[in-house]
Parts: sequence; structure tokens; C-alpha cells
Amino acid sequence: MTGRRIAGFLIVAWSALALGCATQGGGPNVATGEPETYARELLRRRCQSCHRLPRPETKSERAWRDALTRMKRRVALPPADWDSLAALGTHDSTLLPNAR
Repeated sequence: MTGRRIAGFLIVAWSALALGCATQGGGPNVATGEPETYARELLRRRCQSCHRLPRPETKSERAWRDALTRMKRRVALPPADWDSLAALGTHDSTLLPNAR
């Protein structure tokens, strides 16, 4: 390989790596499958990377909404993801998988 080709390859490889890190391994904004499962996976993937896994089923709806409001100032997520997380704070969350 010539020097130009190597430089071009390195630029493309670095760009791909930087874009992957910028999205923090995020997937598409549209959830596939069960919404509760998607929201739980979102909790594990994004929230638990910085602190203990949140357990919305142990909080009141207001406390969960307040926690999400605080986190919106720190974490960039698509609106649909915030909606999925907010849904975990409803009273029906006791029926969700992993809700103990």
C-alpha cells in the first residue's frame, strides 16, 4: 500500500470508530419486540453503564419521572427512548419481566 492509501484507510477506520463511540453502541430509535423488554434493555445498556441499575418499580411514578427529568440534562437519548423509560414508572410495571 502506498502512503496515501494507508492514510485514507486510517481516516475511514478512525471515522467509523468515532461514530460508533458517539452513539455509544445505540441501535435504531424504533423499538422492535415488546416495549417493556426494549425499555429494560435500554436501562441495562445506557443507565447501568454509569451507575447501579435503576429499578423504577420500587419508586413512585413521581419519583421516577423526577429521576428521568434529572437524567435528561445529562444523557442524550431520542424522545422515543425517554418515553419507553417513562412507561416503566407506571403502576403496571409490577407486571413487567424483571420487576421485583
